[in-house]
Amino acid sequence: FNATTDIPLVDATEPSRYTVDANGSKVYHIIWGDTLSELALEFDNSVDELVIYNHIADPNLIYAEDDLYIP
Repeated sequence: FNATTDIPLVDATEPSRYTVDANGSKVYHIIWGDTLSELALEFDNSVDELVIYNHIADPNLIYAEDDLYIP
């Protein structure tokens, strides 16, 4: 944190986990510790929407390094 503004400082060398693919789809790169419920809240979706949109067989099991498409 920046002590004078209380704004978190961002490491410019860290790549963004959010991208847009060639078709214009929003893509999130999953990291260890992510859960579908947290990501659903973050992206203003339901877990069911993310499961259906991404063809996830078990919503309790997602993998770090996978991509999650955001409807």
